[in-house]
Amino acid sequence: MKTLILPRNSVARIDAGKTALLRTRCGENIRPLLLAGTIFASMAAYPAFQCEVQLPSGDVGVSRTATVTYFNDGTSAIVAPYVRLEAGNNAYVRFSETDAWSKSVEFLATSDKSPASSLNAGETVEIPVFVYTTTQQAQISISYTQSSAEAFPWSDIGASLKPSYVDDAAWAFALATLKSRFGTTWNSYLSRLRANADYLAENGRPVRRLDRLLQIEINRALGIDA
Repeated sequence: MKTLILPRNSVARIDAGKTALLRTRCGENIRPLLLAGTIFASMAAYPAFQCEVQLPSGDVGVSRTATVTYFNDGTSAIVAPYVRLEAGNNAYVRFSETDAWSKSVEFLATSDKSPASSLNAGETVEIPVFVYTTTQQAQISISYTQSSAEAFPWSDIGASLKPSYVDDAAWAFALATLKSRFGTTWNSYLSRLRANADYLAENGRPVRRLDRLLQIEINRALGIDA
């Protein structure tokens, strides 16, 4: 699945029982500062938004629960950014113990208050993510953005969104509906997902995961009650 081309990723190599703490800003080299249990990322393009991943010590081949902490360090509310946590060659991630292991997880950094799509000044939110490593060294990266005018890659990911129980003809119609609702850019795509996050939060069902916010639109396009 094609993802956003972002200004900079923070990348840390996970050694046995610890991670490298990195700080990244646009235009600066990525380099380890000290050994710790945290990956830290901030970007000059979005100075108010900051994100950390804290990974506890543990053995190789054992699932560990990492804590993703994001916060608005500014003086005014910001639009909830898109965040992607990606695992390298020897690591896997997932949101829930019932999910299959994956190479990445994506979410909107939403607020715990209403509207969910607006992260308030000074607000801090923590979410758990499960991490599994198969070797003594692995890699985790954080990337995020609040906006992008780039074209959304429908041609690259359209087929991958198709549920297994839907035939090709029905999916062609549903995909056309999705394109109409989401628009042609990453900005319009994220705007639709933020609207879904707001709606669910207002109705007592807060959701941050991008796959679940997207599934709402897929169900609507297929005529399934979301």
